[in-house]
Amino acid sequence: MTGSGVPKSKPSSHLHASRHVLAEDLGSGTAAHPHLEIPERGQCSGATGHTKREIDADYPCLKSFFEEHSFTQRFQPDSTILLHGEPADAIFRVSSGTVRCCTIDPDGTRQIFAFARDGEFVGLSDVEQWHYTAEAVDFVILKAVPRITIEQALAVNIPLRQEYRRYLAALLQQREHLLLFLTHSRATQRLFQFLCEFASSRQTSGYVSLPMSRRDIADHLGLSVETVSRSFSDLKNHSYIDLANTGKFMIRKGLNGSEISGMVTSRKSAAAGLLASPTNGLAPLPVWASSAVEKMN
Repeated sequence: MTGSGVPKSKPSSHLHASRHVLAEDLGSGTAAHPHLEIPERGQCSGATGHTKREIDADYPCLKSFFEEHSFTQRFQPDSTILLHGEPADAIFRVSSGTVRCCTIDPDGTRQIFAFARDGEFVGLSDVEQWHYTAEAVDFVILKAVPRITIEQALAVNIPLRQEYRRYLAALLQQREHLLLFLTHSRATQRLFQFLCEFASSRQTSGYVSLPMSRRDIADHLGLSVETVSRSFSDLKNHSYIDLANTGKFMIRKGLNGSEISGMVTSRKSAAAGLLASPTNGLAPLPVWASSAVEKMN
């Protein structure tokens, strides 16, 4: 990592992403992190659903600290911001763009546990090495503070230390909730909640652009890309969302558990009809396909 006061370290060889910092300059940094609170059941972690202004109001000391001590870093889409195993030598705040925070298994399996957006902080921890990788989803502008700088401030600034700890506690609660949510929610519910939270963090009542790909969404929600695409279609066909294109949506109405069950039942019935109808003109599905229809969720 490069930048004023932040030493550069060598990327790990087992990950293919490389860092592409376009520019770094000293600046006064404007940013904030979405208000972090304990989500209600059914709310997906990793998307706080709050605006930068709300984060500023909840964490005024952190906001002021970054305005006074940060420098700017800019990253191209799909470039690496911080890499698993490297020294954790800085803390960041998103000024623009979206950052995906993920863990990658040795076999290449990826779990995206958060998408950090405008105002959110990245890297708040007391570890010496990064235990995850953070990448730019789109063009990202960050405000960075060397870790030694904030550690020195935390030692003497009690209000700052209290906000720092409160933010860490909220992040931990989000991670715990994500595990529960991915275990107990249907695919369509996961996607709809993700879209609702993402839309609520945008100050617009119209269509919302998704900077991440459907592969990213799948790796965040613990689904396959095919299941994500099918869930998008289900939500659109039942008028819960509008899709201007594959990357732009608008929430139309709410969705509850009974409606999700009805949506799934409808899809199962349609699929079963294709299997049973003697006049559909289609050859019988193989055994593995019939089994897949029965397992739809």
